[in-house]
Amino acid sequence: PPLTSREKTAPSRQSLQKRHHHPFSVSEEAFQKAKVLPKIKARVVFSGNDSVEVGGPVFSPESIQARRLTPIDFDTRTEPYLIEIPPYATVSSHFFPHKGEEVGYLLSGHLELKIGERTHTAKAGDIIYLTSQMPSGRANRGSDRVKLLWFKVK
Repeated sequence: PPLTSREKTAPSRQSLQKRHHHPFSVSEEAFQKAKVLPKIKARVVFSGNDSVEVGGPVFSPESIQARRLTPIDFDTRTEPYLIEIPPYATVSSHFFPHKGEEVGYLLSGHLELKIGERTHTAKAGDIIYLTSQMPSGRANRGSDRVKLLWFKVK
């Protein structure tokens, strides 16, 4: 039989057992945790409290900082980040080990990107769109912090 709308978003253990005609070998804890995921997917608004600081080879609290703006377990095709680059800082590698599309919106400052032999300069209000080409370097040549709204697209 087809699933009811309630069963599609939060099926009960009993309805799943009936539907599959055998008992589940899933712990109660894992089952309860899985019931939360549809609620996260159904959210439309996320607060600043949902953001998470990101670590990695180029990120550190003393220099380049990044925050994922949605919860880590919010798995969608697009991941939003706020990236801040201090004055006169350079980034010699990628923000993320990601080979898909990335889109950035420069909120403040000026950012220099080196792609191949060409250097591109973006200023506040500009969009940066990358497909498979990856900058071999990024630099904040100014005295103000660069702030970027950055999106990884899966």
